[in-house]
Amino acid sequence: IILTEGEVDSLSAYQMLKEYNEKRGTDYEVAVVSATTGAQSAKQIANNYAFFDSFEQIIISYDGDEPGQKAINSIVKVLPKAKVKIMKMKHKDANEYLQKGDQKAFISDFYNAKTYVPDGIVASNNLGDKMREELKIPKVPLPFFMHKLQKMMAGGIPLGRIINMGSASGTG
Repeated sequence: IILTEGEVDSLSAYQMLKEYNEKRGTDYEVAVVSATTGAQSAKQIANNYAFFDSFEQIIISYDGDEPGQKAINSIVKVLPKAKVKIMKMKHKDANEYLQKGDQKAFISDFYNAKTYVPDGIVASNNLGDKMREELKIPKVPLPFFMHKLQKMMAGGIPLGRIINMGSASGTG
């Protein structure tokens, strides 16, 4: 199911998805809905939890403006966990894609929707990238007699980080 911010956006999204599937020779239809209260729709969506839970994926396609993006944060809290994906929009909303004749971009953005991950959480598929970033941070080298520790620390103490070092009693 795809969840849009407004009724016109839901109609536009439905039209683009239907035309795309017809061109592919399938009669598959994506359910498209919108809240009747616009960006402030978290309560209305929460009241329909069972309905949304009946779908495998819930793709949120709210407007790219500030109210739409703020609304996404409140909506994901009331939807079934691990089913929510966020559609990163090239244009402001689904209707703008249609008006500009940019249906291909809408379809691409729809299929590239990313699983919602709360801020501060790193998904395991992004962990390698984060580790490589951390290794690039400048480091303060340790004295020569601590060369083994420096090697274990991948070059020394990273700048801008708090480091706690511990050891068993009597090893220091």
